[in-house]
Parts: sequence; structure tokens; C-alpha cells
Amino acid sequence: MLNYPTDLIVEWLSFQNVKRPSELDPKMVDTLVQTICLDWAKDKFSHSNHAANSYNKHVLNAVANGVEELVAIQNWTNCVMSELSHK
Repeated sequence: MLNYPTDLIVEWLSFQNVKRPSELDPKMVDTLVQTICLDWAKDKFSHSNHAANSYNKHVLNAVANGVEELVAIQNWTNCVMSELSHK
């Protein structure tokens, strides 16, 4: 997902004392997904808080309104890339 290094996911999981994402409670899965997404976005915004704000606005709000999380993330990444191409 978003070319996030597998070894970093394994390391993150080990800090949570689990071996697989399926062993995480849903809130921790959401945290892992957000970590991956924000890492992907970190060099696409002038300030790191802009990436988090964009993620919250486009992904979390969409999910809260019934959009599937994967669809919301795909829409957000497309939006970010579209904005970058217009700069």
C-alpha cells in the first residue's frame, strides 16, 4: 500500500506486541493505515501538518460519511497527486 516498506510495518507491529495486522484491534489498524498514508504524503506538502489536515478532511470525513476506507484513501491520493500536477 503506497509502497510503504514492509520492514517498517513489521517493526511497527512488533512495537504493538503483535506479528500480524489481524491481531490488532480496529483502532490500531486505523492508526497503522494513517501512519502509512501520512508517510506517503510527507513530501507532497510544504508542511507536515498540511498532510495530516488533508488526510483528516478527505479520508476520515469520507469514512465517517459512509465511504469505504480504501476508496477514500484512493480518492485522497488521487486528489493530492492532481493538486501536485497543477503546481
